[in-house]
Amino acid sequence: GAALLSAGLAGAALRGVQACFLEVAAGNAAARGLYAAAGFAAIGRRPGYYEDGADALVMRRDVSLP
Repeated sequence: GAALLSAGLAGAALRGVQACFLEVAAGNAAARGLYAAAGFAAIGRRPGYYEDGADALVMRRDVSLP
């Protein structure tokens, strides 16, 4: 997962993307850890976002060339 995320971010940087955003289930600790390790930070919450009523965290990361 980390290698795929890294490759995606590198490709985005090459295309001039300045920031990436994602939503992840607030209770998904493994995914939140992966994204945090890749430099994403939580910037908001979407209460009841998922069909089961779970909240989503909105995360953001600046993108730059390596």
